[in-house]
Amino acid sequence: SMDETLEETLRKLKEAAERESGGPAPGLAEMIGRMQLDTEEGEEGFMRLMEGMMSTLVSKDVLYPSLVELCRRYPEWLEAHKAQLSPDDFARYSQQLAIVKDICTEYESEVGGEGSEVKEARMDRLMKKLQQLQQCGEPPADLVKETLRPEELPGGGGPSNPDPQNCCVM
Repeated sequence: SMDETLEETLRKLKEAAERESGGPAPGLAEMIGRMQLDTEEGEEGFMRLMEGMMSTLVSKDVLYPSLVELCRRYPEWLEAHKAQLSPDDFARYSQQLAIVKDICTEYESEVGGEGSEVKEARMDRLMKKLQQLQQCGEPPADLVKETLRPEELPGGGGPSNPDPQNCCVM
């Protein structure tokens, strides 16, 4: 069944995280444990789980450093490539830069001790901006490759595992 498959996947993720870190990986193990509990609660639990995962993925600690670097490099990249870009691509990339700047400004507005309503409102604004960014399409590949740390690139810095039998998700 779907529940059994999900539970098995979560168990394997937890085991893989423990193997990679030489012991239990506190953050990941805790998240996976919550996932297992939440899936037992049905759709409502699953939605809380997904919201928690999204909050983690779009947290300032995870996303902000790369976005700041992207903001730093993007204007220079646009200027250097303006002649080769179609007017539509230039406009789209310029819009991406504006949205990334808005997202950085949103992260920079965080202050300690904020109430849950303020945090939720910020998360809503961030999610809307991230959706707008997604609608602009992919940023230039060479800019992203220059900007992101190797471990953030698919297959770039982390362990690669071409053997599907050893895949932690399968």
